[in-house]
Parts: sequence; C-alpha cells; structure tokens
Amino acid sequence: RYIAWNFRTPFFRSKRVRQAMTMAIDCDRIIQRIMNGMGERFAGPFYPGDTSEYNRKIELLPYDPIEAVR
Repeated sequence: RYIAWNFRTPFFRSKRVRQAMTMAIDCDRIIQRIMNGMGERFAGPFYPGDTSEYNRKIELLPYDPIEAVR
C-alpha cells in the first residue's frame, strides 16, 4: 500500500500542492496505528529495498499541518 500523487491531474502538477498534501498527512501515525508498524516512509516511486534507483538523498517532508496550509 502506498500514497502517491497523480501527476496527470492538473492539481498535482504544482510542487507546492504536492508538498502541502504530503505535510498534511501523518504518515507515521498511519504506519503505527493502521499498518501496525509494518511500513516505511520513503520518497519517490521506488521502494528503497527493491531497487538501486531509490535516491536516499531526498529528504522526507515532516508532518506539519500548520505549514501545509501556508
């Protein structure tokens, strides 16, 4: 399971919208409470353990609903 933004939708073509949506979702809480700790946050379309294409230099955005609405 994963959450991703559909770039074909004009709304998600905006980097600021994607960043705001990412900061508005408490991924760590979802992983802990819904997935029973069986999950991992990562950035991009590639899972870190499955490919050498994953870029570990990309910093994850924090959960910050206040900053998300700015």
